[in-house]
Amino acid sequence: LERKHAGIKQVVYSPLGAHSEKPWEVRHRLELLYGDVPRIELFSRSAEPGWSHWGNQCASASVELIPGYTICLDNVTKGFL
Repeated sequence: LERKHAGIKQVVYSPLGAHSEKPWEVRHRLELLYGDVPRIELFSRSAEPGWSHWGNQCASASVELIPGYTICLDNVTKGFL
């Protein structure tokens, strides 16, 4: 993705919220950084405007999980160890 704003800082100082709650400031900075693109928050607890969301603590998810299958990567990763 092309960066839309060069002044976005990576360090966030934010008051503590609920347990494992993501700070609002992070969403805001991502919106400024990348502009109007599709966004998803994984492991969310609530819906936020402009964001798709998924999480087992959401009342309803805005994305559908599609069943998949696993692939054994033993032979693939051996060359990297």
